[in-house]
Amino acid sequence: MSTSVLQNTIAVDNENQAGIIGHLTWYSVAQQLIERDELLQKLNQAGFGEEWMPKEIRQADAFRRATQEVKTRRKTNQKDVHLNYLIREVYSDPTMIQRNIVCETVDQQGKRLDYDGQAAVLLLDKEHYRMEISAHDQTAHELAKEAESLFGLYSNHHSAQHLRVMIMDILKSMSPTPVGPNGGIYQFPKDKLKHC
Repeated sequence: MSTSVLQNTIAVDNENQAGIIGHLTWYSVAQQLIERDELLQKLNQAGFGEEWMPKEIRQADAFRRATQEVKTRRKTNQKDVHLNYLIREVYSDPTMIQRNIVCETVDQQGKRLDYDGQAAVLLLDKEHYRMEISAHDQTAHELAKEAESLFGLYSNHHSAQHLRVMIMDILKSMSPTPVGPNGGIYQFPKDKLKHC
């Protein structure tokens, strides 16, 4: 890792760039989702091509992410008894994935665990990009419907993490020099920031 000494260095505005050695750049990406088509449009507006786009969103990844996010813990009317709604992958092949919502009953006073391994069954039909739900537990059914809604969202929206990886790939292509001790601030040679 190389570093730059910024002694006797000044900042200049965009009008007067004679004698500058580079540009300081920093950024942050907040938690967000962005539709794939909108991201491509924004990249094009900034002068970047499609080659910088994150990989296509795999339906299986969107399904797993959506189902994992609905796990939760719920109180009951009984003292020292609560319910954990867990997500477990039961089966996967090239055509489908099955994940179950498992209801774990925790009885602290009785020092017991009980399980309903099929409180809800969630199937992803990979060939038709369709999610199917069957449930006999009301809470598990509500969680499954929430997962179905999230699946629809995650199927065509990139996460903040996808954006961070994409931005770092773009920045690395411009020969940056880290300036901050923990990264996050970079100096770029003046001829590298053509898109800014």
